[in-house]
Amino acid sequence: MWGGIRRWLFLKALAEVKRKRSPKPPLHQNPMMDIHILYEITSQADYDIVSSWASQLKKSGKKVYTLGFARSPGLKPAENDNIYTLKEVGYNFAPKSTKAKEFLSTHADVLVVLCHQFHLHMKYMTFAHDSYFKIGLKFPNSETYFHMTVDTDTDAEYNQVIQNIVMSINKLSNN
Repeated sequence: MWGGIRRWLFLKALAEVKRKRSPKPPLHQNPMMDIHILYEITSQADYDIVSSWASQLKKSGKKVYTLGFARSPGLKPAENDNIYTLKEVGYNFAPKSTKAKEFLSTHADVLVVLCHQFHLHMKYMTFAHDSYFKIGLKFPNSETYFHMTVDTDTDAEYNQVIQNIVMSINKLSNN
């Protein structure tokens, strides 16, 4: 019963976001300069891989903003990082943390979502995020949230997932 009520609150929150959203212009041909990465931390390796990729993107002149979700506080690597936990997620699955709200309020050219399991609060963040292009892994009903999905094993390491996402974006840009 509580699960049904929480699901209803989640759908109501999504409808509110959709109602407030302004129509987006068509995808532009400018290079992707602002990249936001929303990711799930299941181990220290996940955090290290995403941090390394973000550093590489920054070195190539991109503005990168990352936000990680740590299922348990023990996986939170450092206090100053942009990471939120399950304690910072409301009953309607909308994240309550200031870092998550800042992430949602900042515009990006591309939103990349990396996760092993597409949690409802991550669905909310993906849906509510203001970006021109959203890319993530293929999950059930993922076409509701992403412009492009990459069909990769959800248990694969982030190195492999990132490689597949970059390869897919390159194929898209070359066509």
